[in-house]
Amino acid sequence: MTARGRRLLNVVVLGVGVALILFVASRAGSSSNGSSTNGSGPARDVPLFVRTTCADVVVLGLRGSGQSTTASKGVGNEVLASVSAMATQLHRRSDATVRLEAVPFPANYAPTLARYISHIKQGKKLMATRLTELSARCKDTSFAFVGFSQGANVVHNFSADLTAAQARRVAVVAMIADPVKNPA
Repeated sequence: MTARGRRLLNVVVLGVGVALILFVASRAGSSSNGSSTNGSGPARDVPLFVRTTCADVVVLGLRGSGQSTTASKGVGNEVLASVSAMATQLHRRSDATVRLEAVPFPANYAPTLARYISHIKQGKKLMATRLTELSARCKDTSFAFVGFSQGANVVHNFSADLTAAQARRVAVVAMIADPVKNPA
């Protein structure tokens, strides 16, 4: 990654981190671990990520084309770095819990546009299924969607189709190197 790219990623992470902190703080007191999230000081020893299904914030992470399903928690380096930075910022201000979950869509290199589009559709379907399951099970959980490259394309398309009820529970949508975004 170039120096300019790293600076841009840092700005995006900072902005997304602030948005996440404000969103979770606005839902103060709904912590699944029974503690207050008043944001008045640093959190007690809260792990960066928890395994609890119904964490305060569940991040659905989507890797980019060709990235490993096993390395970097299955979400790719860029998503892991971004979400880790967001969680660190959140933990400095509250004891809210964060869980990172990889969405296992086929982020393979696609030799044709049709194949690429089928990967995006599969990713959207997996996200929809998982969000529905988690929303039903975890009534106080907020959600974040973070994707890189092909994963950002999935997040972009999926987020555009959220219902109003789903959108109310979404704290952050972050798309890193979104191929749908026209830089002009």
